[in-house]
Amino acid sequence: MSDRKKVESIKELAREAGFPDVRACADGSGSLFFLFQPYRPARQAEAGKINLSNYYIASQKGYLGMKKLLAALEKKGIRAREFRGNGVKQLALRTGGFIGKNSLYYHEWYGSFTSIHVVQTDVFCTEAPAQGETVCAACGSCAGACPARAILPEGLDVSRCVRAHSNERNIPEEYRGFIYQLLGCERCQLACPQNRAEQGEAYSFDIIGLLSGKYIREIRALVGPNYGRRRIILGQAAIYAANVGFVPALPAVQALLGDEFVGDAARWAAEILKKS
Repeated sequence: MSDRKKVESIKELAREAGFPDVRACADGSGSLFFLFQPYRPARQAEAGKINLSNYYIASQKGYLGMKKLLAALEKKGIRAREFRGNGVKQLALRTGGFIGKNSLYYHEWYGSFTSIHVVQTDVFCTEAPAQGETVCAACGSCAGACPARAILPEGLDVSRCVRAHSNERNIPEEYRGFIYQLLGCERCQLACPQNRAEQGEAYSFDIIGLLSGKYIREIRALVGPNYGRRRIILGQAAIYAANVGFVPALPAVQALLGDEFVGDAARWAAEILKKS
């Protein structure tokens, strides 16, 4: 099979693995295949519930899809592996798109609402896709929407980014007031005029039930074991309950006060809920 036919075969298998857009570019003596897994931002959660970020669901779905693709390629005798290098967003510019002021990659169709997974192969790709061009309007909408003021004229200050802190095992106190969902923060993306995706359905969980540990296994299946850790999920659920003033959750929060891993967040949340 010629390299050209192998490239087409890889793309077809990638689409069968669940990726609606697949792009390739030459890289040294082989090629990189960029697998885009789009998602839609979730609608606002109903009272008494908390949303799980759709980005992390898409990211896990893409990861599993990539593993499925690699297995299919192995059966066909095509050597391929997960690309583990740095600078994926910059590399993706070889296939189109641009980098926004918020440091995120923007796809021509999906905007920034996509996860990117990259497969490296020994197949040589002769395609010459259009290079990405910066079409960021520098309107400042993302900077204005960032609760931590992490987006500066020169770019993103990662040390101040809410997403960077929200998934820590123990969220710093100065960032707890910014938590509005389980995992991550998409405020800058929601404010960006380049993003046209309509808000979609959400995985929402009953706050009180979640604080009791009821949905941990389900969440772990959706986002993977790293982000689905009990201490991350319950800590954020307690903080969220305080941020929205959901007083009925106070007993469930208080039940976690002595927890070795979640106790600090629970104590912070309980003090706020008592005053609500």
